[in-house]
Amino acid sequence: MGKKIALITDSHFGIRKDNPIILKKQEEFFSKIFFPVIDKLEIKNVGHLGDVFHKRKEINFLTLEASKRMFFEPLKNRNIDVFCVIGNHDTYYTNTNDVNSVEYILSEQYNWKSYRNPETINVLGVNVCIIPWITKENKEKCFKELEQTKAKILMGHLEIQGFNITKGHPSLKGLDPEIFKKFDISFSGHFHIKSSNKNIHYLGTPAQYTWDDFGEPKGFHIFDVETKKLTFIPNKIEMFKKLIYNGPDSKIENITDCYVKIYVENNDAIGLEKYIKEVENNKPIEVKVINNKRLNVKTLEEDENGIQLGNTESIITDYIDKIKNDKIDKENVKTFMLDLYKEALEVK
Repeated sequence: MGKKIALITDSHFGIRKDNPIILKKQEEFFSKIFFPVIDKLEIKNVGHLGDVFHKRKEINFLTLEASKRMFFEPLKNRNIDVFCVIGNHDTYYTNTNDVNSVEYILSEQYNWKSYRNPETINVLGVNVCIIPWITKENKEKCFKELEQTKAKILMGHLEIQGFNITKGHPSLKGLDPEIFKKFDISFSGHFHIKSSNKNIHYLGTPAQYTWDDFGEPKGFHIFDVETKKLTFIPNKIEMFKKLIYNGPDSKIENITDCYVKIYVENNDAIGLEKYIKEVENNKPIEVKVINNKRLNVKTLEEDENGIQLGNTESIITDYIDKIKNDKIDKENVKTFMLDLYKEALEVK
């Protein structure tokens, strides 16, 4: 069967204010998709590429209990060895990985092997270079390890230029992809969009967390460390759904416990009101109505400044891109504003 391991990243347990519906969807993924595949393939090694929990400075006990039940305990009960690359959401401080949730919560009780500093490790007889989130404290060590390692496989939690932060918005800062030319294959967590370019692969989140994840492939991977074959296992459990109202016969799919956007293409007010009530009877989390017919668009509209209206993160980045000022470092402004927006989502 080869030397296969499971790779997963950016589980972000507790994301969006410890949203119980997201936890429910995550548990469905682990029970119906992740562990059945693990059992069938007799996988005994799992690599987590960072951001196990979402909150850096605290943890909700209901989230901790749910994550133990759905993920940590089932791994322990199967005697699966887990190695974890420390990500930026795992650490309390921004300038060092020394204080992190993985070591304090998982390393002792669940025997997770975590890496806050760079190291070349042995996975099923094959050398793998591990690069955690790069901070001021470990930066020199990380670049030294990248230069000196003889491993041909790299796994990390990294910010690399040219890969999408959100759909259609690549990062213009971070590590130069050329650094990774020496490796046959490199894997990373951090960016939530699954993408690949040459030998570098961002694995993406296992599930949907925001509207940016709509239509994007989600799941986890099986990797054969001997043959270097990577197999994607999709998670088709959706949390974000788009419906189109174009008349009385408009369909309503399974939207229970989902965020829903209704795009209106027929301004039949009575029919639309009835349709919205039918949608709400299916118990979605949230319903937003976008009147495309009135706005004379097919899917998304643009405001008077030419900014495409979509999810909040896209609006922020599009707006900054439109600013006509060469003295502004737009990428730094984007990073600051997106971080500020994400922190605002966590305010109780």
